[in-house]
Amino acid sequence: ACYVHLNNDNAFQENYNNAVQIYSEMESWHNLAMCYLIMADYCTINNYPAERLSYIRKAYETASRYKLRDISYLASGYMHDFYLSSRNIDSAYKYSIISGIEKDSLNFAKSSARLTLLEMEYNYDKKQEEAKLEQQRKDFTKILFIIIAISGLLISILFLSRQITKTKNIRLEKKRLSDEVEHKNKELTLNVMNLIKKNELIVDLSNSLKQLQQNVSDEKTKEEILRLVNSLHRNASKEIWEEFELRFRQVHNSYYEKLLERFPDLTPNELKLCALLRLNLSTKEICELSGQRPSSLDVARYRLRKKLGLGNSQINLVTFLSQV
Repeated sequence: ACYVHLNNDNAFQENYNNAVQIYSEMESWHNLAMCYLIMADYCTINNYPAERLSYIRKAYETASRYKLRDISYLASGYMHDFYLSSRNIDSAYKYSIISGIEKDSLNFAKSSARLTLLEMEYNYDKKQEEAKLEQQRKDFTKILFIIIAISGLLISILFLSRQITKTKNIRLEKKRLSDEVEHKNKELTLNVMNLIKKNELIVDLSNSLKQLQQNVSDEKTKEEILRLVNSLHRNASKEIWEEFELRFRQVHNSYYEKLLERFPDLTPNELKLCALLRLNLSTKEICELSGQRPSSLDVARYRLRKKLGLGNSQINLVTFLSQV
């Protein structure tokens, strides 16, 4: 085209022939058809109508063969202009129709390409939006997981705190109950000591009455004094044990029931001995309170051990009874 404007026909023709050869070997049909149209323009400038029509037809035929719609549109337009200038109305009309059809096809192709591009953009935006929503979903899942984890941690801490508080309260309550039992045991021990002293006083009084009896000559008076001594012993013993059991049950309200549940063959006297041993009273104190002799008490302890299944064991009797 440059050589055309420079009026260098030889250079133009040489470059045209080279281009046609190269595009033919490369099978670049679009560029080859464009070369034919450029040659048609060259023929128009140089007023070679027959040659112009030949190159237009080559361009049109190449375009038709390889479905080059843009070249077909340009070539049919050239044909229309050529036949119109030649006053060949039928051929001009024919190629005008073909040019219109090719133009519509090009417009449709452009529209399709535009639609395809829009569809691609839509699909891309859709994928981007889906990726964004997926990321938001993942972020939400992570946040939800973190919230659940923190909530679980807080609940665990709260539960642990409550358990610690509960355990502490239970420990304090046990200590309070233990202190209360210890205090009541001290009170019970003190009451037992008072009962022992009371019994000692009764024994002393009985001994004084017995001495008085020896100094009385009247038999009736002696019998009365002896009756009084026996009544004093009987009533005092009953009152002492009633008061002892009342005090003992206030501190150890279910002790007798637990003993009888495990050892139903225990007698009332053996239950009393268990209660006295439970208070860790000495042999002397038990004898003073019950009026038994030490030898009798030893026999009673031996029989009690056998009933409790401790006959041949090394378990301490007082320790065993304290754990019932």
